[in-house]
Amino acid sequence: MSIRVDIGWLLATGLLSLRVAAATMLAPVFGPAQIPGTARVLLTLALSAMLVAALPAAAAPAINSVPGLTAAALGELIIGAGLSFDF
Repeated sequence: MSIRVDIGWLLATGLLSLRVAAATMLAPVFGPAQIPGTARVLLTLALSAMLVAALPAAAAPAINSVPGLTAAALGELIIGAGLSFDF
């Protein structure tokens, strides 16, 4: 038995989960007192997986290096933090 995982989907889900995690961590609605950390992590991963599944395949990021992945991750964190201030 083997499990096949699409690396592009995994990368897109990971990057999107950084954006969603930053938004939920900094948003007052999802603050640390209201929702436990485990529930926030599960909510973040589930929401990210559903959003990536809804995206077209061409929207997956093409990252070929560690500095590119680092820059993409930092960009996702900044966008997520910016979205949390809009609440």
